[in-house]
Amino acid sequence: MQSINLDVLQAILFVIISIWLFWGSTRGLARFGNEVRTISAGFLVLAVTEACCTTWPSFSGVGGFLLTAVGIICIILGLARFTNKMRRSVNTAELLRSALDTSSDGIWLYDKHERVVFTNDRYHELNPEVPSKNEITKYTMEELLRLNHEKKIADADGDPETRIQAVLAERRSGKEIVKEVARPDGTTYLIRAKPTLDNGLLVMQTDITALKTAEVELRKTKEAVEFANQDLERNVQERTQELRDALVQAEMANRSKTDFLANMSHELRTPLNAIIGFSDMFRESVFGPLGSKKYDEYANHIHDSGTHLLDLIHDILDVARVEVGQLSISPEEISLGDVFDNCRSMITPRAQTKDMDLTFTVAPDTPQIYADSLRLKQILLNLIGNAIKFTQKGGKVDVTAEATADNGVRIQISDTGIGMTAKQIETALERFGQARSNHMISQDGVGLGLAICNSFMELHEGSLDIDSTPGTGTTVTVTFPPKS
Repeated sequence: MQSINLDVLQAILFVIISIWLFWGSTRGLARFGNEVRTISAGFLVLAVTEACCTTWPSFSGVGGFLLTAVGIICIILGLARFTNKMRRSVNTAELLRSALDTSSDGIWLYDKHERVVFTNDRYHELNPEVPSKNEITKYTMEELLRLNHEKKIADADGDPETRIQAVLAERRSGKEIVKEVARPDGTTYLIRAKPTLDNGLLVMQTDITALKTAEVELRKTKEAVEFANQDLERNVQERTQELRDALVQAEMANRSKTDFLANMSHELRTPLNAIIGFSDMFRESVFGPLGSKKYDEYANHIHDSGTHLLDLIHDILDVARVEVGQLSISPEEISLGDVFDNCRSMITPRAQTKDMDLTFTVAPDTPQIYADSLRLKQILLNLIGNAIKFTQKGGKVDVTAEATADNGVRIQISDTGIGMTAKQIETALERFGQARSNHMISQDGVGLGLAICNSFMELHEGSLDIDSTPGTGTTVTVTFPPKS
C-alpha cells in the first residue's frame, strides 16, 4: 500500500513538472518553447507509465519499460537541444555585448523591474562618476538618476526632486523619448529612450557637444554673412545714389556747357559774319581799290582766319550736341555722284594750292547711299580736308565709292601723306585729340575732325576705320549700311 502511494505521488509529481514546463514554454521560456515542450512531454510519459503500472501491475513488464524509455529519451533529447540553444544564445549575447561596447554611444538597459542589467564601455566613459560594470547592476533607475543628479547637475536651477520625478515619469510612460540635455560643464548630450518588448527600457546617450558648437559657429557665421550682405547692399545703394547724383550733375553740366556754347556761338558768329563780309568787300574792292597790295593781302588773311574760326565754332557746337544727344539726323536716299560733285567744287581750290592730284570715283554698281545729306557732306569734307592738310605738296588724294556685300556703300579716302602710328590713330579719334608729329606742328585745327566724323557715323549706325603707315599714307574707310 505504501508502495502504491509512493508511485501515485511520483506520477502526480511528474504531471506537475510537465504542466509547469509547458506553461513556462509559453511565458519566460518562450524562446526555448520546442525544447521545453519536449522535456514536458517526457515527464508526462513518465507520469502515464507510473499510473499504468500502479493500476495494472502486469503493465510493469515490457510495456512499462518501453514507456519509461520513451519518456527518458524525450527528456534527454529536450535537455540536449535546450543546452545547445542556450549555448548559442550565450555566444550571441557575448557578440552583441562586444558590438555594443564598440559603439560611439553610451548604452544602458533596465529590466521590467527598473534595475540596470547592462551598460557598455562608452556609457562609463561618458559618465565616469557611476559605479563599475559589476557594481552598477545593483542600482535601480531611480538610484542611478539620483546619483547622476548629485554628481553632475546639482548646481542646476529648480527643485532637484521635481526634476528627478519628472524624468522618472517620462521614462515610465512607455513612450519613446528623444531629448537634448545640457550640463553645467558645457557638454550636451542627446538622450534616446525606447521601451523593450519585455517592458524594460533601452537608453542611448550621444555626445553632441561638437555638433552644437558647430551649429553655434555656423549661426554666428551666417549672421556675420547676413550683416556683411546688408552692409554691402547699403554701401551699393549709397554708391548707386552717389553715381546717380553725379550723373545728374554731369548731365546738368553738359547741358549748361551746350547752352553756353550755343549762346557763345551765336554771339561769336554775328561779329564773325560781319568781319568775313567786310573782308570780302575789301577783297573785291567794292568801293574802289584800297591803295596798296598789302591791304589786299591783309584782307585775304582776315577772311581766311574768320572763316576758319567760324568753322571751328560749328565743330565745337556739333560735338556738344552729340555729347548730350541733341544732334539727330534725317537720312534719305542720295546719289553719290551729286555729293562728290558738290564736294569737288568746294575742296578742289585747296588741293590746287598744293599742286595735288585729287580724284573722285564712283563704281558703276554703287547704289544710292542712305544718309543725312548735310552730315554726309560734312564727313566727306572733313576727311578729304584732313587728307589734303597732311599730304605734302605734289601728293595725291583719291576718293572712291563702291557697294558692300549687303548693298550698303563703302567710301574710301586715300592719301600719300605722312601717315600715323596705331597710337596716333587712337589719339586722333578722341575729341580734341591731335596725333601731332614734327611734320604736323605747323598744321592748324584743334583735333575735332575725326571725332566728329566718328560720331556722325555712329548716328548712321555705320563705321569708320583708319589704316595708316607712317611715311606712306593713310586710308580712311566709312561704311554706310543699306536702308532697313
